[in-house]
Amino acid sequence: MAHPPGVEPVPPFAVQRARLEEVLDAVPPGGVGLLVAAAGWGKSLLIAQWLASNGSTDVTSISVAGRHNDAMSFGADLLEAFGDLERPLDPNLREHLVSGSAGLGADFFDRLVSDLAAQPCQIVLVLDDLHQLTNEAILDDLGRFLQRLPPNVRVVAAMRWDVALSTRQLRMAGKLVEVRAAELAFTPEEARRMVRSLSGHELDDRQVELLVDRTEGWAAGLQLASISLRTADDRDDFPPRLRGERSARGRVPDRGGVVPTRRANAIVPPADLGAAVADRRPVCCGHRS
Repeated sequence: MAHPPGVEPVPPFAVQRARLEEVLDAVPPGGVGLLVAAAGWGKSLLIAQWLASNGSTDVTSISVAGRHNDAMSFGADLLEAFGDLERPLDPNLREHLVSGSAGLGADFFDRLVSDLAAQPCQIVLVLDDLHQLTNEAILDDLGRFLQRLPPNVRVVAAMRWDVALSTRQLRMAGKLVEVRAAELAFTPEEARRMVRSLSGHELDDRQVELLVDRTEGWAAGLQLASISLRTADDRDDFPPRLRGERSARGRVPDRGGVVPTRRANAIVPPADLGAAVADRRPVCCGHRS
């Protein structure tokens, strides 16, 4: 299959993160992987890197948007996403999409599961930006679909916060793998490789530890810091101190600044890492910036 729309290509400077690809490898047959973290933690890139290492798998994807809260729109795009499979889906499936209905209904997903189970290939469905889906009826239908996935299908979904998706049965059955900001945070070695890839410069151990501590391993912050290093006047003084950085006693001396945080799935970008993101607000517990 061609590169699926909605799955970003892997840029040449991307740092391979084998430890996280192994986590996604652990999504079992008929299972689900959920990546939940605010913007800038590298969810979509990780999925793209993982897919690139699974060349024998058919990949289909939906970049979820607000229009998908309409059942007809979501159902039509779901069928279109599966349109390039080796064995075509039953064309009569579209007849089960009812205009004006709140959800997609059990009959639609029963037939879809049956068609997918008959496919002679392994399939990965990627649902990016799933936090955009707020229609409870569609989320209920999607939850039932995920619980009944055939063994040749896996679903990987990325979202900025937890949605009202029933995952209890999946978790109890050992079919749910979750990756959150704590796992997505860059390790010192990963940060070192990112800096080297983006700036062409090598940091010493002290600089790497300071950079990871000041950004909390936030991918976007590390990227901005790495780019800034290209033109830094004094590389020995890198990374620069962030406004709002905690002192040695754990206090925040300058409350006018902001620092990133993984607490409660929230994130506030470091103000000194780039004016382009300095005015963003936290994303926390179901609220968007």
